[in-house]
Amino acid sequence: MTELGDKLKAARREKGLSLDDLQQITKIQKRYLVAIEEGNYSVMPGKFYTRAFIKQYAEAVDVDSTQLFAEFESEVPESQQEVVDQEQSRAQKKAAPLTTHSVGGQSSSRSRFFDILPKVLIAVFILFILFIIWYFVFAKSNDGAVETQNNNSNQTVQVKDDTGSSTKKSDDSSDAAAKKKAEETKSS
Repeated sequence: MTELGDKLKAARREKGLSLDDLQQITKIQKRYLVAIEEGNYSVMPGKFYTRAFIKQYAEAVDVDSTQLFAEFESEVPESQQEVVDQEQSRAQKKAAPLTTHSVGGQSSSRSRFFDILPKVLIAVFILFILFIIWYFVFAKSNDGAVETQNNNSNQTVQVKDDTGSSTKKSDDSSDAAAKKKAEETKSS
């Protein structure tokens, strides 16, 4: 145990708090609180977090953290350089996703493909919708025109035999033309 850990532990007990209570107040894991009380800072995730956790612990048990750091300066790990390094690495991590580069220094073609893919899919979908609309508007109107042509081609033709009897028959125009030809050959 260290003097810093003893002082914080005594302050915690004076307030009537258990480690579980302190964990809920500070949102610091219990194992880190125990490590602070024991002075085992190697368990901590880093020097910056060690200082931050000690400060939170002290504030939760109503101990002045600045005075605590000044009093136990030799026990508390210094973290000035680590803070600067962490801030730089955070900035680099935030900037890295913005420009992804391959080994050659050129932008990755795969990431460009995935950037363009949603736009391509939307364009294909719009073209599909336009084709469906075209089909129902123009293709259906052409079907109606074909039906009217078929209705007009079915004509009633009156044919006279040599016997003098007349029959009415409904045929296509090609059949009517063939019968007319046959009739002309009979009469000549």
